[in-house]
Amino acid sequence: MIPADLIECARAVRIEDELARRGITLRGRGSERCGPCPQCGGTDRFSVNIKDQVFNCRRCEGKGRGAVDLVMFLDGSAFKSAVATLAGEPRQAPAPAAAERVQQPKKTYFDYVDEAGVALSREVRLERPGAKKQTWQEAADPDRPGQWINGEGCMTGVRRVPFQLPGLLKVLKTGETIFIVEGPRKCGPLYEWGLCATCNMGGSSAASVWREHAKEFFLPVYSSPVVILPDNDAPGAESAAIIADALASVGVAVQILDLPGLPVKGDLINWIDGGGTRQQFLDLVEAEARAWAPSEAASERIGVNSKAFAGNGKQHKGGTKPAGPGQDLHL
Repeated sequence: MIPADLIECARAVRIEDELARRGITLRGRGSERCGPCPQCGGTDRFSVNIKDQVFNCRRCEGKGRGAVDLVMFLDGSAFKSAVATLAGEPRQAPAPAAAERVQQPKKTYFDYVDEAGVALSREVRLERPGAKKQTWQEAADPDRPGQWINGEGCMTGVRRVPFQLPGLLKVLKTGETIFIVEGPRKCGPLYEWGLCATCNMGGSSAASVWREHAKEFFLPVYSSPVVILPDNDAPGAESAAIIADALASVGVAVQILDLPGLPVKGDLINWIDGGGTRQQFLDLVEAEARAWAPSEAASERIGVNSKAFAGNGKQHKGGTKPAGPGQDLHL
């Protein structure tokens, strides 16, 4: 039998205090916080509401209310053990096994799927404490569902599609704004804000694939305006121009937004970590995003759809609006 006063003491501990004790940091201000899951490592899948004292991981389906449930989730412990962890006197640092688990290498997977949601390929991000991140691509094995092929040449013949293609296709029919970033990891915060985001596989070095994406997915409808969010470096600026030229050439209304105050090689996630909010982001889109017209050289190279581009302004009169909810490689 667990003494009632110990249970009461354990339940009085707040989620954010227990996370801080374990060295787990999340992004965001106010009630909502998000970041990598301490269990599965899924980037931007773990979220906490400080006001309601609830947590949830969309990948490993761990969720609960209060610090007791949180400790049970993180340590895989029973209720009695979790209470003892939270109400013990004096409170100790997490057990070594739990602390080591937080510091273990984290692998994050970003699947690229076709119109029906069938996996075609994925990008893998590996992070080790104190080491530079590693990223690579893998192809879905057509003969073994759920299995992946990696190594040199694994992507030969694999169809390339934008990230989160099914959601992208739905939004394309609504006329709502689509945001294009460098790498699927940066899509996460925009999803959290209820916006539609996508990217190409391979980061800035593979931006030329948008010449095909533009014709395959945007040309038949081109009803949604696009805002491109480049990373703050030369490859980011170059890839943004390539993507903008490709989309504008088929009649898409394209804007580019350079987020203010970014460090060199900084990106959307750095901007949010610096205190950027959803409303501030939308205000910047409205006030600072600059319209893009395809360059003459790009028009000749890509083959501009002159009729579509001529109607660009009228078609998108009224500006952009956020979409409803729809993830070196810049992941």
